[in-house]
Amino acid sequence: MIKITTYFAKPYFLLSHPLPFTPKSATDWLRVVINQLYNSNKARLHKTGVRTELFHNHDELTSATRTLYPLIIYHYLNTGFYVTGINEGAVALKELLEPFERAVDINKNFLLKFELAFSEEREVKNSDTEQRYRLVDWLPLKSDAYKRYQTLTLIEKIGFLESQLAKHITNDFGKFLDLDLSETRVNILAVDNLKRSSLPYKSHDYQPFSFEFSANANLPDFITLGNGKAFGFGRVERIS
Repeated sequence: MIKITTYFAKPYFLLSHPLPFTPKSATDWLRVVINQLYNSNKARLHKTGVRTELFHNHDELTSATRTLYPLIIYHYLNTGFYVTGINEGAVALKELLEPFERAVDINKNFLLKFELAFSEEREVKNSDTEQRYRLVDWLPLKSDAYKRYQTLTLIEKIGFLESQLAKHITNDFGKFLDLDLSETRVNILAVDNLKRSSLPYKSHDYQPFSFEFSANANLPDFITLGNGKAFGFGRVERIS
C-alpha cells in the first residue's frame, strides 16, 4: 500500500519579470522555489516530525545524495508544474502547504498557488491482467549501457529497454517502497512510435525515450522511473 498525492503549482509573475526557467530547467527551478518555501517554514515542519531532507533528497548533515527512491518528485508538463509526494513525502507536502489556503508569496516578483490535483492510497502489486501506460522522458541508461544499446538491432533494442524497464519497476520503485513487484513483465507497444523528446537531462549524452507500454502491475500516475526521477523524468501515466 502506498499513499500518493500530487499538487498543481501555478506561478504568477509580474508582467515585467522575465520567466526564470526554460523547459529544460523548469523542474530544477520548481525544486529551488519549494526549498525556499520549506526553509522559511522549517521550524514548523520539524515540530510536526517532517524530515525536510525529503524536499531536496540530500542528507542535511553530510549533504550526501540520498540513493533511495525520491519521495518528493517535481514535474513540468505542458499544462504546468506539479509536485508529487509519496508516503512520507505526501505527508511532508501536506504539512508544508496546508496552512496556505491561497497563493504563497515567494518574493516581490512572483507568487505560487497550489491546488490539490489528486490524492489516493492504493495497493500496488502484480496482477493477472495487463494495464497500458505511457512512459514520458525516460532516461534508462548510463553511458556504458548506452554505448552497448547503440550496437543492437531494433528488435534487440526493444528487448533491452523492456528488461531495463522491468528492473526499474521491480528493483528501483518496488524494492525501495517495500512493494512486491517481483513478477513484473513489460511489453513496449506501438514500436513505430518509439520516439525521443527534446529535453536532454544534464550530463546525459542521449535524449530520453517516450512510448506506451503494458505491464502486469497496477502502477500509480506521476511515479517516475530511471535516471532523473526527482526531476520528473520517466513519468508514468495510466492509459484508460
